[in-house]
Amino acid sequence: MRRFFIIFIIAYSTSLAEEPVYSLVMCQAKALERSERLSIAELEVGIARERINEIQGIDMPKISAEAAYNVRDKHPSCVRKAPHPVGPQTSPQSQDEKRPSKIKTIVADKHGTTSKVSLVVPIFDFGYVDKLTLVQKSEVQATESERERVEQDVLLAVTASYYMALESAKIESVVLQSIKVLSQQKSISQDLYSVGFVTKNDVLGVQVQLAEREQELIQAQHNIENSLATLNRLTEIDIKGVNELEDCQENIDWSARLDDFLNKVNDNHPDLKTVLAKIQAVEWAYGAIAAENYPDIKGFVNYNTSSDSYLLHKKWLHTGVGIEIPIFDGGIVASKLLQNKGRQKELSLQYEATYQDICLQVKEAFFAVDSAYAKIPVAKQSIIHAEENLKIDRDLYQEGLIASDDLLNDEERLSLARSNYFQALYDFKIAQARLAYAIGEIEI
Repeated sequence: MRRFFIIFIIAYSTSLAEEPVYSLVMCQAKALERSERLSIAELEVGIARERINEIQGIDMPKISAEAAYNVRDKHPSCVRKAPHPVGPQTSPQSQDEKRPSKIKTIVADKHGTTSKVSLVVPIFDFGYVDKLTLVQKSEVQATESERERVEQDVLLAVTASYYMALESAKIESVVLQSIKVLSQQKSISQDLYSVGFVTKNDVLGVQVQLAEREQELIQAQHNIENSLATLNRLTEIDIKGVNELEDCQENIDWSARLDDFLNKVNDNHPDLKTVLAKIQAVEWAYGAIAAENYPDIKGFVNYNTSSDSYLLHKKWLHTGVGIEIPIFDGGIVASKLLQNKGRQKELSLQYEATYQDICLQVKEAFFAVDSAYAKIPVAKQSIIHAEENLKIDRDLYQEGLIASDDLLNDEERLSLARSNYFQALYDFKIAQARLAYAIGEIEI
């Protein structure tokens, strides 16, 4: 029994120790797999592609059938003049007979059935359907570019929340260390105050700074919770703590020029590809609109049946070729063409505005990366100086050579230097992701 209990304790301890660790790549992959926005974008691409089949169906042969049961209250008939007699009259009595001037003839049954099967074959539409197809293919390209940008939106959101969680956890550890040091300093100050070596102000100063650190701790913990909540929403992974996230390497490298990234802003950017596809669609649409005023030629074959007993042929074929020529449409097509021209100008301006906005985003992201990278070694050096200064001043304080205010200031500077270092480190990672997003190249 004791052996079984020991094995159970070992197994339970091992299961607790083996907590899952999620890397950034794993979180990004899960987010792409579970993203509702990405699923909606993919559905929109599928709908746009299916719309091509709908348009091409306009040029396909059409087969239809119809049937009817007809009931009349009277026999359909026709009235015609009675014919004059031709040739000699054989009977004298017939001359005295009154001949009718009109004759009524029944031409159809009072009720009966009719049916028809029709085949309509488009012959020539002056490229109308072909141009509509090209319009829709351009729309498909636009939706595919939008789907690509949605994917990049998801990747950026995951990256930002991932590093924000790690940054907040590091800042929390810095604040906890500061609280520990201040608690020790508070105890020392109270002991010194009890023997009259320091004044009440020294004790109160430590208590005030300790209260400030506790407020910072609350804020850091809330930042962790918010970041993890965002990450869980994006990935649908139940991440309970930052310890389940894989931390990044502190050894970083950065050497780039702004022009190198600005040169990468080209027509392969998803936002620019979207606008270019819409411009192409509008240009093709101009030809399709103009074709609405062209003739439409169709061939047709009708197979008819009828139960009417008065018909000589109860089944017959009716074939022919028809042409429909628009003569006057009230200026509708002309108005559509003017609207199309205006839309082309609008999209051209939108392309230029989008390009300039992207360049601005690239510049802002580049400077953010450059700034964060420059802060990291400065913050590291600041930590070394602050630690050394705090160590010296702590010895001086215990000897009564400096006031507690100096010691508290040293501790605050050390805490701030540590926080600045971690903030610069993770801000560098987030800024790098934003820079890749700005040039349209963020990926797993």
